Amino acid sequence: MTLIKKYDLLGNKLLLFSLNLISLLLFILFLFLFTFLATRISEINAFSFSLSANDLIYLIPFLLTFFVILSIHELIHGLFSKLFNKEAIIKYGFKKGGLYATAPGARYSRSQFTWICLAPFILISLLLTLLFSFNLINLFSFILLASMHAAGCTGDFFFVLIPFKHPGKILIEDSHNILMIYSNK
Repeated sequence: MTLIKKYDLLGNKLLLFSLNLISLLLFILFLFLFTFLATRISEINAFSFSLSANDLIYLIPFLLTFFVILSIHELIHGLFSKLFNKEAIIKYGFKKGGLYATAPGARYSRSQFTWICLAPFILISLLLTLLFSFNLINLFSFILLASMHAAGCTGDFFFVLIPFKHPGKILIEDSHNILMIYSNK
């Protein structure tokens, strides 16, 4: 097994800036997408609600809820990493303003790695949509939480693209935000 390429994602300031910019653009796109979805589910005009100064009291619980969602996001990464490699030792942490889950030393096929990266986006988006569908969260919370989370998945979307730059059979290792691509010949 030969190391083909090593990507130091947190050490690349231009890449981090680009991903943050893309995340902002995706946030706007997801606002429209989840607003459209919400209006189809509830038949409510999403643009008819308003916020007042009294609504600011909900800001702290909202932000705490978002932090819980981010924590669950990382737990899902860890769960899928463990699902595909029982011996993997999952490490969780906080670095450069973001939570992370990693499995140093564990290697995954392209399809396994894709599932590990995309599972939180899929599962949390589905969960938030179901909670909204059953009136367990309100319209504003659904649209904002779903959009913020989806935009926060920008790094995961990028991670999914990297292995597809490398043809043939490869294995991928994510070790503290350094992505390593190995030839699996």
